[in-house]
Amino acid sequence: KELSSKLNKKVTDNTFVHTRRVLGTSYWIDPMNRMGILPTRNFQSGYIENGYGLIGSNMKYYSKRDVSCYNCPIMCGKVLNVNGNDVKVEYEDIALLGSNNGMTDVLDVAKALVLCNELGLDALSTGGTVAFAMECAEKGILKDAP
Repeated sequence: KELSSKLNKKVTDNTFVHTRRVLGTSYWIDPMNRMGILPTRNFQSGYIENGYGLIGSNMKYYSKRDVSCYNCPIMCGKVLNVNGNDVKVEYEDIALLGSNNGMTDVLDVAKALVLCNELGLDALSTGGTVAFAMECAEKGILKDAP
């Protein structure tokens, strides 16, 4: 038990871990965007213009509570409340439902995530499928798209 407490303290005292705890996995949105490797418009780009609404520093304003994976001391999961629905929003959701589909607001991503959850859809697959359909429509391959 003493060893476990020491390891937990070492982990939670780490500066990077503290950042992850405050910002969640969404921390990665800004660096990935700056490096040009953030999934954007069905991976046609790695950078999203005006993506400030997606970056991790916004998460602290919207987060209702922190959650962790089983037995993890970091607690980097962020739960947002969207129209009365609690939804856990992670980097992958923001990248594949958000920037990959041209969204630039984390609350819009959270709303899409709530909808996916209500419909029983995997958010990452849905984000990729919608982005693919949007690209097909842009290129005239999908003719009757709204």
